[in-house]
Amino acid sequence: MNQFERDIETTFQPYRDANIAGLIFLHPPMRAAGMMGRVPCFIQSGKAPFDVAGIYYDKAGTSIGAELKQTKDHEASLPIVHPKKKGDGLQYHQMSALVDVHKAGGVALVLWNNGGEIGVLTGQDIHLAKVQYDVSMKAEDSGKTPAKGSRSIPWGRFKLVKYGHKGMPLWLPESPAADRKCA
Repeated sequence: MNQFERDIETTFQPYRDANIAGLIFLHPPMRAAGMMGRVPCFIQSGKAPFDVAGIYYDKAGTSIGAELKQTKDHEASLPIVHPKKKGDGLQYHQMSALVDVHKAGGVALVLWNNGGEIGVLTGQDIHLAKVQYDVSMKAEDSGKTPAKGSRSIPWGRFKLVKYGHKGMPLWLPESPAADRKCA
């Protein structure tokens, strides 16, 4: 867990205390791989869909999915990592899972600590980024050059996060409707 993830984790209890949402970190699935003496050993057997899951304390129990990203230096855009490759940036499976949350009526977010500035991208923009990326993959598969910028998300699409009491980042929309009105 990096410092940015720890900082975001400190917001979980205040959101719960304010009766806004319950939030947890998701961990990758694990499976037993044997014993080391009397201690069971586990290995990772898959990928977590995204970093943070939760539920709004509204009458509908609206779901929340969020992916956290951090770059040391301020970057112009957040790369999207091809489904069959590894690298820094928003992994394709993470983007797809967040789009699923958004399409199901939940709140999907990408939080990016970009060289010290925190920005948030909401479900509609995540969905748009996935559509553009999918079009770029189809173009490449047919021998065409993908459109410039179709494989990353510009920093300008992220909205800066405001800060509240004791410098707490206020990254979660006040209500689920704030994200869904754009859907």
